[in-house]
Amino acid sequence: TFKGFNETLEAFARQNSITRSEADTAQAVLGLMARKPENGGAPELRISVTAQDSKLYLGPIALLTLEPVAWPESLRIP
Repeated sequence: TFKGFNETLEAFARQNSITRSEADTAQAVLGLMARKPENGGAPELRISVTAQDSKLYLGPIALLTLEPVAWPESLRIP
């Protein structure tokens, strides 16, 4: 469950991670997908948040391009 998506998109736009137009579009689309909780409060999305192929996705929506991660050579994954 994802709350605060409008505020998150605003922060991305302020930092120029996404354009104002992209933030507005994402807010509109995600707003249509969101549900009001029965007990009140901010709208909620029941959606996956993933990082794939250098992009951050909210469900099927590619929101922004991520910077490459420089993993330390000493990192070992069992």
